[in-house]
Amino acid sequence: MISADTDADKVSQCIELGADDYLPKPFNPTILRARIGAALRRHSLRALESEYLGKLENEKRHCENLLRNILPAEIVTRLRNGESNIADHFDDATVIFADVVGFGKITARMKAYEIVACLNQLFSEFDRLAEDAGIEKIKTVGDNYMAVSGVPTPRSNHARRAAKFALDMVAATGRLRSRLPAPSPIRVGLHSGPVMAGVIGTRRFAYDVWGDTVNIAARLEAAGQPNRVLASATTVKGLGSDYSFDGPHKIDTKEGRMLEAFFVSCHPIDDVSHLPVTVGC
Repeated sequence: MISADTDADKVSQCIELGADDYLPKPFNPTILRARIGAALRRHSLRALESEYLGKLENEKRHCENLLRNILPAEIVTRLRNGESNIADHFDDATVIFADVVGFGKITARMKAYEIVACLNQLFSEFDRLAEDAGIEKIKTVGDNYMAVSGVPTPRSNHARRAAKFALDMVAATGRLRSRLPAPSPIRVGLHSGPVMAGVIGTRRFAYDVWGDTVNIAARLEAAGQPNRVLASATTVKGLGSDYSFDGPHKIDTKEGRMLEAFFVSCHPIDDVSHLPVTVGC
C-alpha cells in the first residue's frame, strides 16, 4: 500500500485488513522494490508451507488407513491417544479357525502366483464376510485363517455371529469353486471362552489373541471335516434354534484332552442338502 496518509491508526488498520506493507508518499523506488521482493518471498514461503502441510495431512491419512488395515479401529484410537501397552482380558469370546483341506496336495503343481491368487480370492471374500458380520480378522498363516467374535468390542451374541460367519465362509468357498484354479474345501473350528488380546511387537506389530480358547478352536478345526463347521459344546450352548447339530462327537487332542463337539448347520427348514457345501444361515 502506497499512500500520502501517514496517520498511525490508519496505517495500522490498513495492515490489519491484509496489506503486506505500507509506504508513505513520496516513496523511494529502491525501497519499494526491496519491499515488494520481500513480500513476494513471504508469499512464496507461505505457499510452500501450505503445500508441505497438505502433504503431511495426506501422509497422516495414509498412515491412518494403513493402521486401520492392520489393527482394529478401537485399537488405533487407543494408540493415537497415547496408550503404548495394549493388553486386554475378555471373559467370553468365540475364536474361529479355518483351513484349506489338503492345501499341500492342491498346490503341489501350481505356480507361486497361482497359489497367491487362489488364497487372495478366498481370503478376500472371508475378509468381506467378517466385516459384514462384525467379526475381527486376526491373521492368516499359510492357508489358515483366524478370526474372533466379541473382541475387541464385547458382544453378547458372539457365538451366533461366529457360527453364521463360519457357515458363510463354507458357502463362499463353494461359490468361488469355479473361479479357483483347483477345488479348495475348507473346514472350520469354533470354540468360546476367555481370551487375552493385545498389540505384539514394535516392528510389523500385530493385534493378536491367545489363550486356551484359541488352542481348542485350532484343535477342533484340525479334527473337522471338509465343508463343515465343528463347534465345541461350549459354543453350541450360545447358539439358538436357527441351527441344527450333529453330535456330540468326542475329539482327542494332542494334549490328551477329550473334547465334546458338534457339527453345526442351518436349521433343517433352511437346509439345502442337495448343495455340495453347507450354506450359511
